[in-house]
Amino acid sequence: MIKDHSCGELRASHAGVRVHLAGWVNAHRDHGGVLFIDLRDSSGVVQVVCENVPDAHRLRDEWCVAVTGEVRRRPEGTVNANIPTGEIEIVAAAIDVISECPPLPFPIEDDIETEETTRLKYRYMDIRRGPMQRNLRIRSKARQAIRDHFAERDFVEIETPIMARATPEGARDFLVPSRHQQGNFYALAQSPQLYKQMLMVGGIERYYQLAPCFRDEDPRADRQIEHVQLDFEMAFVERDDVMELMEGLMARVWRECIGAEIVTPFPRVTYDDSVARYGSDRPDIREAAGPTVVDLTHVLAKTGFKAFQAPAVRGLRVPGAGADASRSFTDGLIARAQELGAKGLVWMVVEPDELRAPIAKFLSADELAGIRKELDAQVGDLLLLAADEPRTCSEILGVLRTELARTQGRITNVTEPADWRFVWVVEMPAFERDPETGELISVGNPFYAPLPGTEHLLDSDPEAIRTQQYDLVINGMELLSGSIRNHRAAQQEKVFRILGATDEELEARYGWFLEGLRHGAPPHGGVGMGLDRVVYALTGGTSIRDVIAFPKSQTGTDLMTGAPAPVEPNALRDVGLQIKEKK
Repeated sequence: MIKDHSCGELRASHAGVRVHLAGWVNAHRDHGGVLFIDLRDSSGVVQVVCENVPDAHRLRDEWCVAVTGEVRRRPEGTVNANIPTGEIEIVAAAIDVISECPPLPFPIEDDIETEETTRLKYRYMDIRRGPMQRNLRIRSKARQAIRDHFAERDFVEIETPIMARATPEGARDFLVPSRHQQGNFYALAQSPQLYKQMLMVGGIERYYQLAPCFRDEDPRADRQIEHVQLDFEMAFVERDDVMELMEGLMARVWRECIGAEIVTPFPRVTYDDSVARYGSDRPDIREAAGPTVVDLTHVLAKTGFKAFQAPAVRGLRVPGAGADASRSFTDGLIARAQELGAKGLVWMVVEPDELRAPIAKFLSADELAGIRKELDAQVGDLLLLAADEPRTCSEILGVLRTELARTQGRITNVTEPADWRFVWVVEMPAFERDPETGELISVGNPFYAPLPGTEHLLDSDPEAIRTQQYDLVINGMELLSGSIRNHRAAQQEKVFRILGATDEELEARYGWFLEGLRHGAPPHGGVGMGLDRVVYALTGGTSIRDVIAFPKSQTGTDLMTGAPAPVEPNALRDVGLQIKEKK
């Protein structure tokens, strides 16, 4: 063995023990002929003292070395209480250089201000930093906790195909050309949705996997074009059974990965209520995010103020922001609201005896008193009012709510540590109108079953249908989406036809799936949960890329390897493709 101990495990109890260590030079200091080296491996750092060790003085940061020496207690007054190994040091007898390292592209330190593109290009160096090591270890613990949770409940881990047939699941497919069947293509699976439903038909009853998934969409801070999701399905269950299982899993993951206790059960909010009060189906319910949006339509039902003569008027209270209500500040809020689609924005400052506002003179005393009461306004607060369609009002004020919470310093980011607030969003609409074409499109995905007793609306009023979908949201970020599925082939076929599928398209794309459902499909439901987002929430990060070993950049590029990249003409010819230059 090159090493018989890890750097971070050594303590005062090891004093006098001869050890073989290996790792990287974290730092080196020359004190008048005596060289001190901080040797680092994945377990931690230990100080090495080099006296009369050949070639030790030529060592540089991040060289990979092996050290043979004896553990001794540090001299009095030199103990480093900031590290676990701070009571001891290694007196080196020999140091062997395993490999050298050129000048560093950035310092290997916990807190660095290096451009992310540089970190991604030299990802193998970035992973040496403490935060990256911690994140990847938490990710590994989360995977283990998930496996243990499902194994203990008699779930079967099964791998479904990565190369599948293209299906409409909300994003573009990555296509893989077939060499044996030129002109035909596989699609990299966006999720195992159809396969896992067939496992339920096949009588597995309880399936799970940590599945690689691929979606050709624009990367964002909380999204990657390739990700890993926990995917599971259960037969003979109802919605509450699945939600209870997930709450237990979340509590276990938080406890085993970071020692945090999560209170269950999680609160629930309907989709309609979430959109009305938070302006989003991904509500941030943290108290620090501030009060929710309030409907003021009834207060202003008879107003003579023309701007408020709209389908809805809604208001938002921003605690303590009245002191900031300078002209430039309020003008900025109005401009931001207009960017979000508002026709305008009314602001009011709560003072002891009045609501100070440019439009106050156009409102009656009863209207002003009603606004103050409904918003529970306190002296020093800033009130924001929008008038438009109900959803438009709520969405605009919902964005302002979270943005102002950040600018005021009440919240810092989506995954703020020690303030995790989970909430279920339920009873989503099945369909909505495409704003451009007016056609019905699926809100979640077409496999979600209607709420029990509403199946008849598929024939008479599809837009009124609410589904058995359940989304789990943490601090305004969606962690998972799931549902009880359409297990009856006729009902599933109706959904496809509402979405405009023809007989030919049904047969070509879903014939095999519908045929499977006709063969004794049991009621079933499950979840697809992004593992990357879970670890992102656990670590309190600012980018999901910091919890993935080798992520893609914002443009979908692997900066370390240079992918995507051109391929040899012969490889294209084998699959019947030819690249044509754009005119």
